[in-house]
Amino acid sequence: PEYEMLEAEFEWSKSFCSEKKRRQTAEPIFSRISKESRRVRNILRPRHRNKIYTFAKQALAHSNHEQPFLILDVGCAGGRLVKQLHDRLLLDGITTVPLGIEISNPLSEVAGKVLRSLGGDVIHASAIEGAAQCSPGSFDVVVMRSFLEHERRPLELLRNLRQALKQDGVII
Repeated sequence: PEYEMLEAEFEWSKSFCSEKKRRQTAEPIFSRISKESRRVRNILRPRHRNKIYTFAKQALAHSNHEQPFLILDVGCAGGRLVKQLHDRLLLDGITTVPLGIEISNPLSEVAGKVLRSLGGDVIHASAIEGAAQCSPGSFDVVVMRSFLEHERRPLELLRNLRQALKQDGVII
């Protein structure tokens, strides 16, 4: 779909909920098995190990820049991931400014409240437009969790993000 349609008609939070309900109705047994398998997996292997946090911490440990470090979450939804990253790094004595890009208006409003409370902000735009608005050489870490495979023009986005990264910055 066109980017404009992603802002409202195909907004992730709406499409996710409607698809979840559709699957529960169409495949009730499979849905129940899937839900229970996730519950068991979370008991056996808790999510306390966060790979994004680990990669970000390693990257920032080798950075030559002064704190606070700027972290950008592309497709940040409600800002939960970048807030968790900010909070965990703060526990390690690493200060960050969490920023996000989100195309969905309702989600960007939620993320804006969360990120502004931490000294950051959110850009309400498509990923490509949002990345183009960022100052060159400004970010230490860019996070794209489960995002790039949904982008219509991934190479253009990666080029824009590369320009927005500091020389020793990383994209996760």
